[in-house]
Amino acid sequence: MEKVRVSKLMSAQGLCSRREADSYIERGWVLVDGVPVTELGTRIYPTQTITLAKAAQTRQNDSVTILLNKPIGFVSGLKGFTAAVIGGIGSIPGAMAGGLILGFAESYTQGYVSTKWSDLVVFTILIAFMIFRPQGLLGRADIRKV
Repeated sequence: MEKVRVSKLMSAQGLCSRREADSYIERGWVLVDGVPVTELGTRIYPTQTITLAKAAQTRQNDSVTILLNKPIGFVSGLKGFTAAVIGGIGSIPGAMAGGLILGFAESYTQGYVSTKWSDLVVFTILIAFMIFRPQGLLGRADIRKV
């Protein structure tokens, strides 16, 4: 059986990311079969037991990880930006309203026209708002006298 880097094994086991593992190893928060590992690049057998010190567990519990499954072809940046433009840049309620409007527009397009056209509809709405109401629905017009 071949030895594997501790950080790689920790990542594969779902304990943390490789970068987090390296940080934990440097601090002495990683134990292999009860023995602290403090040197980066240490290799162990996959059958050995890895445990984290209480400090590492506390640090993990204090952070939040959000996972997003983004399918191929899903354009998330365009839709988020369009929602912000519709609502007015800097307006949280406006962005929420913009997201709701986009959701209705996409649902209508996918239900009555075609799923292939939904991104085009979002882009068209973006262009229309940029031309006719650039401040958005709830944004303020920024008029400056020169």
